[in-house]
Amino acid sequence: EDRENILWIGTEGGGLNSLRDSLITTYTKESGLSNNLVNTVLQDSRGYIWIGSIGFGLNRLNPETGQVKIYNIENGLASNLVLSICEGPDGNIYTGTGGSGISVIHKDIHKGGEKISNYNAQQGIEDKFIRGMVSDKKGNIWAGSDYGNLYRKKPGAAKFEKLLNVGARINVLFTDSNDELWIGTFSSKLFKYLD
Repeated sequence: EDRENILWIGTEGGGLNSLRDSLITTYTKESGLSNNLVNTVLQDSRGYIWIGSIGFGLNRLNPETGQVKIYNIENGLASNLVLSICEGPDGNIYTGTGGSGISVIHKDIHKGGEKISNYNAQQGIEDKFIRGMVSDKKGNIWAGSDYGNLYRKKPGAAKFEKLLNVGARINVLFTDSNDELWIGTFSSKLFKYLD
């Protein structure tokens, strides 16, 4: 649910649906999305809706105009399989990918230019499948991998650091109202990170 109380629902084949006041609006490939296989959705601080697809890249939807911008390997994204999305405190969009670590879409894209950078082993991300991503109030970017590794990028740092392995594939990361990090796994385990 976004700031305007619109519920965004990604589907595996039916595109993206928005529900507002009992009215459903559907966005599909026919309306500009890269594909109808939606894996993850995020509203950023500017109001854009970011849509991660299963094998067809990342979409940025302007909900006011319906205009869609597509990011994929052809224009710099590390992988077309987008598993997770989060916004950093600097407005940059971090995407966890399936097969190629993390891609970052830098905020200067909103001023007409575009810059995408990728994080892999050289930047501290040893794993290629990043399913969980979240930012916290301190400005940290957190990433969790299929191999159970938890990574953190501190504000201003050039690289991620590997902190620990939870022993199970990380599916989701979440920060609560106290800015505490919770780690959900595919093996039905829930962990709280204590720094």
